[in-house]
Amino acid sequence: MKLAILQTMYDEHDNVLNNILEVKNKYKDSIFFVTHSFETSSKVLEKIKQVSYYNSLPNLGGTMDSLKLPANAIARNYSDLFKRLYKLNEKVDMIVALTGDTKIVNANVFEKRYDELKRNNYKIYVCQAKNQIFWSKDKVLNRTQTNRIADFMPQLFFVDSIFAFKSKVFENIPVVNEYTSEQCLGDEFLRHASLNDIGRLNRDPINWLSYTDGVIWQYLTNGRPGRP
Repeated sequence: MKLAILQTMYDEHDNVLNNILEVKNKYKDSIFFVTHSFETSSKVLEKIKQVSYYNSLPNLGGTMDSLKLPANAIARNYSDLFKRLYKLNEKVDMIVALTGDTKIVNANVFEKRYDELKRNNYKIYVCQAKNQIFWSKDKVLNRTQTNRIADFMPQLFFVDSIFAFKSKVFENIPVVNEYTSEQCLGDEFLRHASLNDIGRLNRDPINWLSYTDGVIWQYLTNGRPGRP
């Protein structure tokens, strides 16, 4: 199986390199894309550049309200990643998109996710924080997460490649809600598909962190949480 691994990162150099090597060890023909939001050099970063399609974008920190930073960074960086994937136009079986603080500890499970996507006719596999309440675009805490909306967590999601290349989903993600990246991603998906096309990874629907198959969430880098 050939994967496209799309990683948006801040300063999680070691973890991103770990993810690349873990996937490369299991799926040797896979291709890797990294979009980096923070200008800093390191020996690890140089290794990432050598094995990846790498792009550095300006750090948005300090340029806007901190509550608006995640949605703007996620929308911008994932748009950049998907655009570069589509421009390369290289055939892959599945797209795996993740943030720099998601640690892949067992890439073998990705083949199971691919089989499930196909068997269930899903176009995307996501985690959703059902029953949690997020910010609305009006900066009011009233956006309850339910299976009647497409909001999903940005830390890890799987996209069917045939659907992706045909629709160009996530190529240009509008920031429809500056306070909730989950809505930006979900609404972008609904521009190209429907709620019936979404599979949910977390078996406990109320706890999105309950999905732990092959990954560690919010992995600490240098003693602090990574950022998008």
